[in-house]
Amino acid sequence: MLAKIIVCGKGGSGKSTVTALLARYLAVNGRSVCAIDADEGSFSLHRMINLPSPERTLVEELGGREAIAKGFSSGMSLEKIKDPRFSRGLHVRDLPCTCVSCRDNLYLVSIGKIREPKEGCSCVMTDLARQFISMLYMGNWTYLIDTSSPMEHVARSLYEACDEFLVVLDPTMESLELAVKMRELSVKLNKRIYLILNKVSERTKTHMTDRLKANDLEPAAVIPYFPALEEASMKGEPLPLQKTVIHPLMNLVDVLFDRFQLESAFMTSTIK
Repeated sequence: MLAKIIVCGKGGSGKSTVTALLARYLAVNGRSVCAIDADEGSFSLHRMINLPSPERTLVEELGGREAIAKGFSSGMSLEKIKDPRFSRGLHVRDLPCTCVSCRDNLYLVSIGKIREPKEGCSCVMTDLARQFISMLYMGNWTYLIDTSSPMEHVARSLYEACDEFLVVLDPTMESLELAVKMRELSVKLNKRIYLILNKVSERTKTHMTDRLKANDLEPAAVIPYFPALEEASMKGEPLPLQKTVIHPLMNLVDVLFDRFQLESAFMTSTIK
């Protein structure tokens, strides 16, 4: 029922969209959720989940990339770099208010962003994300980690801090090939994997499910192409939880959390 879940997929597949929809759905249904923005090149997740952007990223809160890189290279851990509150059993509610955004039981933390030219690779941010996520207190919380390239984060061991892979697939051959590769990796890493078809029509849904079935794979949920989601993203507005997407989210939650059923009092309503 409780998990730290990596949301990954090819660029443009809708990782942030799925992260935001799932986070909002779980929060509205009474669960404590923390979305962790670990995509250093994207700046939209806070708008999608209807929260202000945190004043600082964790990288900025801890003194910047150079200070963190220097600490890591000298063998220091996140617990010793700056703030004694960064320790095992860390709770998001204990973080400095400058690097957390929240409303009720929905929280957002951003690891770090590439903002300037020549900032180099994202290794420091990934290392920071791995240590930070591994410290987080589970309790009754669900953590959704929105990432960039799945292969990059697997290679850099972010998976070690997480329990499950949620792989978002759009209607492309690249996504279908990624699904097969991620299944192979999940077996080697002993991690559970769930496939989400996103932005699909009835025609592409049939094609994709058939191709996945040919590789002994099946999706945990199917999110159809939904113009209201596209419009909200284009305008920088919160993603609406409407009936069209609520049913797939219910199916996904049912699978993710071991058949755990969330009561939904708004099945036929529109949440802005």
